[in-house]
Formats: sequence, C-alpha cells, structure tokens
Amino acid sequence: METNYLAQLEAISKRVENVSVMQAETWYRRYAVFSTNLGFMMPEIPVAKHIELFKKTVRNQCWAKEEEKYVAAIDYRMQTDVYDELVALHRKPAVICTFHTGSYRLLGHILAKMGVPFALLVSSDIADNHGDEFRAFFETEGYPNRPTFDIIEAETPTAALKMIRHLRSGVSLLAYIDGNTGAGDQQGNTVPVSFMAGTLHVRLGLPWLALKAQVQLLTIHCLREQEGQIVFKKGIDALEPKQGESTELMSALAMQRIYSDLARQLADSPWQWESWLYLHRFFLQKNVE
Repeated sequence: METNYLAQLEAISKRVENVSVMQAETWYRRYAVFSTNLGFMMPEIPVAKHIELFKKTVRNQCWAKEEEKYVAAIDYRMQTDVYDELVALHRKPAVICTFHTGSYRLLGHILAKMGVPFALLVSSDIADNHGDEFRAFFETEGYPNRPTFDIIEAETPTAALKMIRHLRSGVSLLAYIDGNTGAGDQQGNTVPVSFMAGTLHVRLGLPWLALKAQVQLLTIHCLREQEGQIVFKKGIDALEPKQGESTELMSALAMQRIYSDLARQLADSPWQWESWLYLHRFFLQKNVE
C-alpha cells in the first residue's frame, strides 16, 4: 500500500508541474486569484515566484485529498504535547481548531483511530456534497471502539446549540477555523484581524463556543516538513480570559492570536495553506458611499 500511495503522490506532482498556467484559461483564472491574494498579504514575495508557489499549493491540495485514501500508509509524527492533548480529550472535550494546511484531512482520522468522540463542523455545501461520504468512510475504516462521529452544518440555526450539547456530553468539536463559514454573507457577525500585511474579516464562533461550554480551545497545525513527512504541532493557547473582559472581547482577542500564530507557521512555506485559492472572500470590505 505504501508504494502505491507514494507513486500516486509522485504522479500528482508531475501532472501539476506540467500544467501551463499562463496558457490554460481555467488554470490561469485560479492562478490570478491566488497571485492577487498572496501578493496582497505577502508583498515581500517576488511575483516571479508566484507560479511556483501556486503549483506547490495546488499540489498540496491534491495530495491532501489523495492521502485520505491511504491513511494507514501516511508517514507522520506528532509532537508530544499534541499527543498528550488528544489523549486528554477522552476525559474532557475541547473545541479543536485546525487549518487547511499540510495533510489537513488526516487529523479527523487520527482522532477516530484514538477512539476520541468528535463532531466535524462543515459548511452546508460540504455537508450536502460530502457528508454521506465522510460518514461511510469512518464506518468502513473499522476504527477501535467506534467513537461517536457527527457532522454539523455551520449555517443552520441550531448549529450552536447542537455543538454545545455535544461538548457537554463529552464529544469534542473539530473545525477548520480558516474556513470562516458564512463570513462573506454575514459581515455583521465578524471582526477584523490583522493577518500578515493585510486584514481579514473572521467569525468569532469557535472561541465564543469554548467560553460558553467552558472547555479548552485547542489549536493544532498540520504541516509538511522539507523531507515530506507530516508533523502535527500545537498552536498558541489563544484564550486568555481576564477578569472584567466580555465574552465578545475575549473571542476577538483569541482570533487575533490564532491568525498571528498561523502567519508565523506559514512565513517560510506559504504553499502549505490551501486558503490562498479563496482568501479574497474574507478580506475586510469597507463601505463606499
């Protein structure tokens, strides 16, 4: 299985490398969005390097999808503090914040393999198009102890109540915080955070949820090392409650810390982050009269 898995990744690399970005209209449109987003946030990167980084980003996106088929063969390591945090989820649930970086689909499978009950927070379109696929995959993998697994649609009116109920019953919540579900249509429910050289409009839901449910806000980064191995790193402890601060203010400060931490992780390898392909949806929009 491992040989086949590595061969598939190599084949993906060759296909992406051979793409004529400037000549194929579909690819050029994707590249134009990527280059604009990257240039806005990381202007220090020469435009001459954008095509190379674009191809690496697309390659990583394709790798992450392909790797879900070969979970048992994936070579990864987990920093000790991350492993300890995941083991602790058996005793006390948490809101787990992760990102579309590295092999970002892998964390859910690791939780299932460890027998950690969790619910996955996704957008409605992901739930409609892939929800049954996700459930079937976790059922057929034969993970030990058959941990609780649920999918929650972020935009539904009852989502927050369902998440709190899960947390209070011992089920952790896994969410891709950079998915920023709903922000494009509900800017009134978001706050600006500084990110690299720009500003993003982000939702406060996950820190707010952790505070309301009185559970830990656990941030985990999944990244690729130079030799290709996947590593899981614990992110910053974003929630630092102080006496007298409102839940809204604590949530806003937590989001700023999380995105500042993400910027540090991406400084030397921005291609690891899939969100460059659609980051423009979360730019802070100013009212123009």
